[in-house]
Amino acid sequence: MIRWLVFLDAGVGHWLRLEGGVVTARGQGLPPPDRDAGETIAVVPGTAVVLHWIELPSLAPAQALAAARLLAADVSGTPMADTHIAVGDVDAEGWRPLALVDRATMAGWVATLAADRIVPLPLLLPVDADGIATVFADDGVDNVRGQRLAFSAEPALATLLLAGQTVRTIDRAG
Repeated sequence: MIRWLVFLDAGVGHWLRLEGGVVTARGQGLPPPDRDAGETIAVVPGTAVVLHWIELPSLAPAQALAAARLLAADVSGTPMADTHIAVGDVDAEGWRPLALVDRATMAGWVATLAADRIVPLPLLLPVDADGIATVFADDGVDNVRGQRLAFSAEPALATLLLAGQTVRTIDRAG
């Protein structure tokens, strides 16, 4: 399967074409409009998305979103009318990620690129089964992923939030 990962960052952005998990092409800006078939995934900055883990069992998509909206009201610092809410897949123990992002920011991403999915960068990082958090430093921001944990923050804040936790740092090569 062909996947196009398009990184919509504050700058020009860049893209990767993956086939069978291997990078077969890369470029700056948006991918070519006449690109071959496949799934397009917009990768957005983790600093623009607040991620929480909620205990929410397997439900129909509309039910899951309605329940997530109720839970989001308890944790959001912005009015729900200004917040886009999304929920991820449920894990074996009934937990799933809840993503909160400014509606105008989400509208900008959607207007920029017709994507099959929009995923915050920290959710693309590998999850270690032994509870070790993965840290990927990118342009002055630490992107962190662990068991039911994903966020982006300034390095000093990330270090503080991960105090006492074992971490594994990765670079662009993986």
